Amino acid sequence: MVSQQPRFDPEKTKWFNQQYLRKHSDEELAELFIPVLKEKNITVDKAFVTGACKLLKEKANFVSEFWELGSFLFIAPTAYDEKVIAKKWNENSNKNFTALLEELKTVLEWNVEHIQQAIAKTEEKNQAKTDLQLLRVLVSGLGGGPSMIDMMQLLGKEEVVERISKALETIGK
Repeated sequence: MVSQQPRFDPEKTKWFNQQYLRKHSDEELAELFIPVLKEKNITVDKAFVTGACKLLKEKANFVSEFWELGSFLFIAPTAYDEKVIAKKWNENSNKNFTALLEELKTVLEWNVEHIQQAIAKTEEKNQAKTDLQLLRVLVSGLGGGPSMIDMMQLLGKEEVVERISKALETIGK
C-alpha cells in the first residue's frame, strides 16, 4: 500500500479564505482593513471603509487584496484604462459625458436610484445610451471592478463630479 503525502492546494486555500471573508460583516472587515489604509497614510471615516469592504469582498480572497482591488476608492485616478478608451471613446463621448456630468450635478439625493435616474434622463436627452464601462473608467480609472452605481454612491456626489470633470479634461482633449 502506497501512502499519500498531504498536498497543499493554494486554490482551495483561496476559496476557503474567500468564504471566510463573505461570512464576516463589512464592519469586521473594515476593522481589519483600516490598518492597511493607515500604513498608506489614508484617513477616512469607518463608515466609508465599511462601504468599501462591502463592494470589495466579493472579488477578494484576502483582506490584504482590498487595497489592490480598491485603491481607486481612496485615491482619485490620474491615469485611465487606455484599452477601454481606445476601443470605446468616440466623437460623441465628450458631449454625452459632459451632459451626464451636468445632470449629476443637479441630483439632490445622492443614492443608487437617483444616480440611475440621472443616467436615464441624460440618455433620453442625448438619444444615446451611456457607455457604463466608459463611465466606470472616468470615475475609477479602471475598466472593471465592483458595481459602478454602488461605487458612485459610496464616493459621493462631490467626488464623482470632480472625478468625471478631471477625466473629461484629460481624455476629452
